[in-house]
Amino acid sequence: MNKIILTFSLIIGFNLAIKAQTFNWGYPFGIVDETEKTITHVVEDKLYRVSSYYDLEVFNFEVTADQFSLQDFKKIESLDLSVKQPAMGSAMLTINSVYQQEATDFTFFYTEYNRDLKQRELFWNNVNIDSGEKNDPIKITQQEAKNSFNQGHYYTAQSENKKFYAVLGETYFHKKEKEKIQLLLLDANKKIVKETTFEYDLLDDRNKKQEIFVSNNGEVFIVKKIDLKKQKPFLSVYHWNPASNKMNNYSLKQDDNYQIYDFKMKAIDNEMLFVGLLKYEKSTSIGMKVDMDGRHSGTYAGGILLTRFAADGSLDYMQRNDFTNIVSNLTFNKIIIEDTNAWMISDLSYVEKKSKSTNIAAGNIEYDYNYLNNGFLISYLDTENGELVWNQKIETQEPDTKNDNGAYLSTLAFTANGNLNLLYNETREVRNDRGYKRNRRFPIRHIFSTTGEELSKEAIISAGIGVKYDEDFELNTSILIPVNDNTYILRAKSNSQFKYGYLKL
Repeated sequence: MNKIILTFSLIIGFNLAIKAQTFNWGYPFGIVDETEKTITHVVEDKLYRVSSYYDLEVFNFEVTADQFSLQDFKKIESLDLSVKQPAMGSAMLTINSVYQQEATDFTFFYTEYNRDLKQRELFWNNVNIDSGEKNDPIKITQQEAKNSFNQGHYYTAQSENKKFYAVLGETYFHKKEKEKIQLLLLDANKKIVKETTFEYDLLDDRNKKQEIFVSNNGEVFIVKKIDLKKQKPFLSVYHWNPASNKMNNYSLKQDDNYQIYDFKMKAIDNEMLFVGLLKYEKSTSIGMKVDMDGRHSGTYAGGILLTRFAADGSLDYMQRNDFTNIVSNLTFNKIIIEDTNAWMISDLSYVEKKSKSTNIAAGNIEYDYNYLNNGFLISYLDTENGELVWNQKIETQEPDTKNDNGAYLSTLAFTANGNLNLLYNETREVRNDRGYKRNRRFPIRHIFSTTGEELSKEAIISAGIGVKYDEDFELNTSILIPVNDNTYILRAKSNSQFKYGYLKL
C-alpha cells in the first residue's frame, strides 16, 4: 500500500538546515521560441544548444546548433545543420532523427523516396555541431513503397549508453492484410548487427501508433497501441531478441477501464523499466474538465503500472499501483534511477492549444498556447518489485501563462546526498522603495528524503533572479544541465531574453 503525503506550497514556508548554493549568471541573449521543438544541450569546451523542429513549409526538419562560452555564456555563433534546400521545390532527403554519439559528434538519420525504384530508403551521416562538418549520407537499408503518398515510415531509437541503435520500418499500407514491419539492430558505427521482418497478428492500419526502444545490451522493444473493435485501446510491448530472432508479446491491457495514457521506458543497466500512467475510468479527452479548485484540466490519472524486463528481454514483473485518490493533469517530467529505487517526478499540468489560422491548408499554422500547472507529484518507486512506496503531492497556486512554452511552471529535479531536490517558482508580492507592488516568481529549493520526509524548503534569495522588484529575469524551469556532481547549468528568462548560469551546491 502506498503512502500519500500532501504538501501545500504557499507563501508560508520553513527553512531547516540547508547547504548554501551559489549562482553565477552569464550574458543575456535574445529569446528563441522553443515551443514544440526538441532541445538538446551538450557541455564540452563550449555549451551547445541543438534545436530541431519540423518545418511544414519545406516538409523537413530544421536543425540548428547555438554555441556559448562556458566562461560567461556569451553566444559565440549559430550553425544551420539542416538539409540544404534547392532554389525551387523541396529537398527529397529528409531528416528523420538526431542523436548525440560522442562529444560534439552527432548521428543524423535521413529518409528519401526513390521514385525510380519505388523504395523508401534510410541513410545516416556524422555531423559535428562545433565545426558544422558532415560526411555524405550513407545508405543503411530500404523497403518497398507503393507510391510517394503510401511509402511507409522509419522510426529510430538509441540506447542510453549510446552503443546501439534500433530501427523500426513500417511498410506501406496493405488493405485487408496483416501489418508487417522491418526491424534492424545497429551498432554505434551504424553497421547492421541483425535485420528481420515481422508480421503482427493484426490487420494493417493507416493510423499506426508504435514506438521503438533499445536496451544497453541491444534488446529491442516496441510499445504498440492496439485498437480493436468493441474494446478500449490498450498497449502491448513486443520484445525482439536479435540473437535468437524471436519476438515475444506482453500485453499491458488492464481488466478494468484504467488503460495507459502515457509512459516512459528507462534503462537500469542492461534491463528496461516501463512506467505507465493509468487513466481514470471517467476521464475524457473531449472538451475540458474542471478540477476541485475550479481550474481547467485534462486527463485524470488513477495509478501507475510498473513493468520490468530482464537483460535478456524476458518479463521480470508487471505491478499495478492504484492511487488512493485520483490525480488530475498528471504528466511525466523526469525519472531518476538510484540503486534499486527510482524517483518519478510528474507535473500536474495541462496545455491548451488553439489555432489562430482560418486557413487549414496553410503551411506553418500559428497557435495560441495556454499553460496551467497546479503543482507536482513525487513518486518513490521500488524497482526491484514494482511497488509504489509513497507519493508526495505538492500543490502550487501559480498563475496560468500564455505562449511562453510553460517556461516558469514546471520543476527542475536532481539528487544530492541521496535526497531529492526540486527547484521551482512561487509567486510572491514585492514592493519597491516607493511602495509600488509587483508579483515576482521566487525560486524555491525543496528537499525530500527517501522516506518522504520534507527536509527543507527555502526561497533562494542568492539566485539573484525573481526576488527583486526591478529584476525582470526569473527561473526557467525547463533547463537543468549537469556539469559534475555538484555543478549544474540553469537558465533564466525575461519577456525578451534568456541567460544561462551556474548553480554550485
